[in-house]
Amino acid sequence: MVLPVLAVALMGCSGQPEPSEETVTPTPEITVPAMPELAADDSPAGAEAFARHYIEVLNYSALTGDTAELENLSADDCTGCAKYIELYRSTYQNGGFFTGGEWTVEAVALNSRNSTHEVTADISASAGSSKKSATDTEIENAAYQERVFLEVSRGGDRWIAQRLGRPEE
Repeated sequence: MVLPVLAVALMGCSGQPEPSEETVTPTPEITVPAMPELAADDSPAGAEAFARHYIEVLNYSALTGDTAELENLSADDCTGCAKYIELYRSTYQNGGFFTGGEWTVEAVALNSRNSTHEVTADISASAGSSKKSATDTEIENAAYQERVFLEVSRGGDRWIAQRLGRPEE
């Protein structure tokens, strides 16, 4: 009688732990920001909405390395735009990354000249970190404030960034 009881007792202690219910929080997928409707307007308000959207797309490109939309919104001869596009593209191609550091528009001043609008944006950037390649050392970046200049004009039926930089450049 002892053997069957011992056998039943041992069967319950097979040494394999009960599977735990582990909760996995999925990482939210970052998507290209949608162009706001107002940014389609051929007006000073449309130019400002486009400039704000452009900065959102800069943030998206920095966090993902996907520069297709940034390229689409930038003129071919916009050297400031090209610098950011190349920085984001090459960083991710080389195994690097950017985290945090997103720009938030705090204030905007608009100077309109015919079909060209100069947008000066006061931005704040959150703290973050970056690594230019897989073999580089990660760099911590403190939060900062910056003034950014963006010149936009109409290219057919849409806005396009012609210049990007600091106002004094």
